[in-house]
Amino acid sequence: PPRATLFPYTTLFRSSYGIAQPSYYEIEKGITNPKPQTAMAIAQVLGFPWTMFYEEKKSDNVDAFEE
Repeated sequence: PPRATLFPYTTLFRSSYGIAQPSYYEIEKGITNPKPQTAMAIAQVLGFPWTMFYEEKKSDNVDAFEE
């Protein structure tokens, strides 16, 4: 089924905060970071610190070398 069917809230959320679908996709996939105001809105709705959007991402391979 199409993503909109599985997650109907994404369309409502995007339209409420003025986030274009391509931008939302890029944010969701970690391709780009949102503007701080958008990050705060998304984080508030989803319940996590907005600064998480700007933290360095660890590679999956890095964890394998940490002991």
